[in-house]
Formats: sequence, structure tokens, C-alpha cells
Amino acid sequence: MDISGNQTATAPAKEKKPRCPECKHKLLLTDIVCRCGIQFCKSHRAPELHSCTFDFKKSGQEQLSTMLVKVAAVKIEAI
Repeated sequence: MDISGNQTATAPAKEKKPRCPECKHKLLLTDIVCRCGIQFCKSHRAPELHSCTFDFKKSGQEQLSTMLVKVAAVKIEAI
């Protein structure tokens, strides 16, 4: 209510839809989040197209080091 006793109608604030940081297109629910943590549209989702800051080489090396097991044979003593 305002000073004169009339009720004021306040419109709820519209929620802004997320947009692609590269081209400013509205993002859909189907658009994916890149490994760098930012959501892009379909045309910019590839890492080469949006100058991705994620280190793919280091991630791949860490993944291989956890997956691969070092195999070593038991040494045989000479008689």
C-alpha cells in the first residue's frame, strides 16, 4: 500500500536466461557445460572454438596414471 491507501502492483522481476559468452545466444537446457566450467551454445561447445582454459593433456596424464598398473616380474636369484 502506498500513502494514499491504494495497493501498488509490483511486477516480479524477470529472470534472465543464461547466454553463451562467445555469441550471446540464449542457452537451452540441452546445451552442455564444458570441462572448463562454462556453458556454451551448440556452435561453441568444442574447446577449440571458445579458447578453453582446461588442461586436457594434464587431465589425460592423471587419468592414465591412475588406470595403468605397473607390472614388474619377480627377480630370480642366480644359483
